[in-house]
Amino acid sequence: MSHDRKVLDRIRAEIGRDPLLEFEGDTCVSLSLWDESEPFAGLIRHHDTAAQQRVLLDIAQLRGLRTLDIHQNWLRNLPADLGGLQELRSLNITSNYLGTLPDWIWGLKKLEFLSVGVNNLEVISPRVGELQNLKALYLHKNRIREVPREVLQLKGLKTLSLYLNAVPEFPSFVTELPDIEMFSWGISGITRFPREIAAWKKLKYLTMVCCQFDNMDGIEECTSLLGTRLHKNNQVKRLPPDWSGMKLLRQLTLYQNQLSELPESMAGMDQLQMLNIAWNGFRHLPPWLARMRSLTWLSTHHNDWADPSEFDRLPSKLRVVREHPFGWQPQPMWNKLDYT
Repeated sequence: MSHDRKVLDRIRAEIGRDPLLEFEGDTCVSLSLWDESEPFAGLIRHHDTAAQQRVLLDIAQLRGLRTLDIHQNWLRNLPADLGGLQELRSLNITSNYLGTLPDWIWGLKKLEFLSVGVNNLEVISPRVGELQNLKALYLHKNRIREVPREVLQLKGLKTLSLYLNAVPEFPSFVTELPDIEMFSWGISGITRFPREIAAWKKLKYLTMVCCQFDNMDGIEECTSLLGTRLHKNNQVKRLPPDWSGMKLLRQLTLYQNQLSELPESMAGMDQLQMLNIAWNGFRHLPPWLARMRSLTWLSTHHNDWADPSEFDRLPSKLRVVREHPFGWQPQPMWNKLDYT
């Protein structure tokens, strides 16, 4: 029996089942302690600390690992031995209780994917810039107050998630990253839509939710976008007038704002397939909606429609969601973080 298979026998005995594995020959190249089919997903979530550490120390002996997913396991610390996994390309430690990140992470020079969200982190070390091969960095749902400028050393970064942190202002310098394709920001006290993001000429997916700006001037300059989530920005009452450059946009989410009309220039967005305008202040449907040839899904619930017969003029192929599917009532999401 190979070394890796002996190690995995010990792991299997400790957790009471097989983790999710991939092999190349006798070498284990991928291991996950997360399984969505399990009631609590994390396979060692309810083990005591000593048992968790035994499993992690065994994993550290699988030196051929390229992918390691140990998220959602209620881990409070990660042993330094894991720093010996120098072949790792992907590391997911989201949804644990780490508080701080161990320094050995910055020594994993082959990492391309790193997710450390939901860990009560307040600081990201400037050493993050040492991960020169990183393509995706997820820092979401922490308490980070400052994004280190050293992220600019990650020249190949394509995905950056800063959603739900305590950063008081949009860190404009991140728009100097040349290859960003997906960016996530939200639940923030910023009062101006950061039009600097138009510098990202490859940006495909943008999340910008639960902010405090009253307009989205600049979004129309992001002409490479394929999909957006611009919802729960509770102050937004108007959109920029000219959307003629948004020819690639396929999905636009605008729910839970204060919009009462859409610019007619949106009629030229020939690729738009999904549009969500629920929970706004609309009274009438834009007549041009019926002419949008690619539109297949439209959400309109929680608006005070003056003339429901307007919906009868929409094409039959268009699926219209006029009632919330779960009957849930909207609750305003206001930023409660301390930005002082």
